[in-house]
Amino acid sequence: MAIAFLVFAAINVPVSSQWLYSNVDLSALFVVVALVVSRLFLFWSAYKTANAWSTVSAFNMLSVIGYFLVPLTLALVSPALLVGSLDLQNIALAQGGMPWEWMVFNGPGSFFSFASFAVALFIWHGRAPSNLFFESTSVKSEVISEFEGRRYFVLKQIEVFSLFLAAALIVTVYLGAWRAPFSLESFGRAANIVEACIFFTKTMFVTFVMIWFRWSMPSARLKQISNLSWYLLLPAGFAGVAITLLWLAVSRGEGVRWWL
Repeated sequence: MAIAFLVFAAINVPVSSQWLYSNVDLSALFVVVALVVSRLFLFWSAYKTANAWSTVSAFNMLSVIGYFLVPLTLALVSPALLVGSLDLQNIALAQGGMPWEWMVFNGPGSFFSFASFAVALFIWHGRAPSNLFFESTSVKSEVISEFEGRRYFVLKQIEVFSLFLAAALIVTVYLGAWRAPFSLESFGRAANIVEACIFFTKTMFVTFVMIWFRWSMPSARLKQISNLSWYLLLPAGFAGVAITLLWLAVSRGEGVRWWL
């Protein structure tokens, strides 16, 4: 559980302009490393059960790391180029409150990076029941069936928290984070509370969309996940970076509001 909470707290995910859990430089890169390390707890849990099927599923789960790691890293390049920083708080400050001021609409290449980022996080999460979407994450169902009581509760809570974490990262990087579409000067010190409410409202909406999408998709084999990553997400990530570089040359680093 420490790794899951470390991703949310120590990477400096901002919920308002003043409320920061910590101040970690290059926090976007820390996100990538922490998400990869977080997959190890399932492998250790599967090995603890001494169940052959759980162990095989755990190795399949580890093979998925490369499928979401490369697209996720490429998807962070476009915001880093547009903002000039890999700090999540700086990325949030570079966005505005109106939808056309969000990072996803900052340039034509941002949409490709956003799609690659969201699907890569979806591959990383792979929420149970696994047979409905990603076959490679069946280790969760098999491991959970081996545990009872507190261990079962811990694994289920990690799943729920990981879903919220993935949605929070999407909101922070591409959907305006805590930025409000109206002025908060009249709220005084309560402005931080309003910003936090905006952040969590966006996060819960993205969580709802992820759950809706998750339960609406058919089953996918490990080979299909591999093809999705290498043949679709990887080209989309490279396209997002290339188009962002051209956009920086044309618009001098400004977003869609520069054209409006």
